[in-house]
Amino acid sequence: MNMLSINIRGLGVDKKAAWIKEIKFKEKVSFLAFQETNRSDISDDVIARFWGNSVWAKEVVDPVGRRNPLYLGPRVKGCMEEVNILTVYAPQSSVGKRALWSRILSEKSGRNGLWIVLGDFNDVRYAKERKNSRVKPRCARDFNGFIHDVDLCDLNLKGSKFTFMLDGVNGKKFSKIDRVMLRHLRNKIKEWRDGLRNKEVAQEEMAKSELEELEEAMEDRDLLEEEGWICLECKKKLLEMENHKAKDLRQRSRVRWASDGDDNSKFFHGFIKKRKATNTIPGLLING
Repeated sequence: MNMLSINIRGLGVDKKAAWIKEIKFKEKVSFLAFQETNRSDISDDVIARFWGNSVWAKEVVDPVGRRNPLYLGPRVKGCMEEVNILTVYAPQSSVGKRALWSRILSEKSGRNGLWIVLGDFNDVRYAKERKNSRVKPRCARDFNGFIHDVDLCDLNLKGSKFTFMLDGVNGKKFSKIDRVMLRHLRNKIKEWRDGLRNKEVAQEEMAKSELEELEEAMEDRDLLEEEGWICLECKKKLLEMENHKAKDLRQRSRVRWASDGDDNSKFFHGFIKKRKATNTIPGLLING
């Protein structure tokens, strides 16, 4: 099932209808999610301009307050699992966003099955998702925390890096504020990751055990040629695993710095104190 989510900014422009209908037929879209229509009395004639003459059904949420998520589910034709679809248009204020994240978390906690959350979140996760505009670290941290708590996986988007453009004083501002997130996929990724980690732990323990046995044997006798080869392979495997762990930790630190690095937080001040301690020169000795 292909889905299309778009911040339409009003339904009254004919060019928009023709453009979206073209995308719908080209990509074989079977689900359309509109945000910021500014209307609740949307007639069937208006929808037909975007969808065409094929059979369709619609659901509309009142735009008052501009932060009401629209929930659909749990049955989708052709899918044996329960499917919960939530389309979102988030508010601009930090307080409003946090309230919306809590509301979605509460909505999801009582429902099982596949979850798809898509729409205009009016927020970014990392600094690289904005250009010529400032990222609010606390908002990014709240947004990332929401994604983690709801157990969602942020799907990669094809095409442009940004989904929103605005003319500013210092040029055009770009942001990636539209997303599609799928819970079932994240669960599968976690299962794959956990299985891979368990396999790596087992391999590491086996290599350490073999190496310890060979080192004990070296104390009493010379190793055979085959044993020497096994010893070298075990050391090589353990070194590779340590390098992989170091790269993983370095990547995690970069991700955390992207969201927390510029904030007035314990993480930021701890990083600064560590750098000061590393660069401190306690004294100089010159000619005795």
